[in-house]
Amino acid sequence: MDPFRALFNAASSEKEDMIYLNDRLADLLMKIEHMKGESGKFDNSAWIRAIACLEEEIKKLKAFYEAELSKTRSELELTLT
Repeated sequence: MDPFRALFNAASSEKEDMIYLNDRLADLLMKIEHMKGESGKFDNSAWIRAIACLEEEIKKLKAFYEAELSKTRSELELTLT
């Protein structure tokens, strides 16, 4: 297999993985927002703090994935030029 095709296949696979992870992350964030909205029915501050903590961790994870995606794109551009 020629190197360009191998690189293209690897980049395509990584792109699909990132799309899948981003979709899962979006679903998790929507669930968290939904849970926050429902938490008004319960007066449970520990539950709300746990949700806020998870939301922050997910935001950090999202930022990490976006940084990795940007890094991969940059490396791919350098390789192709």
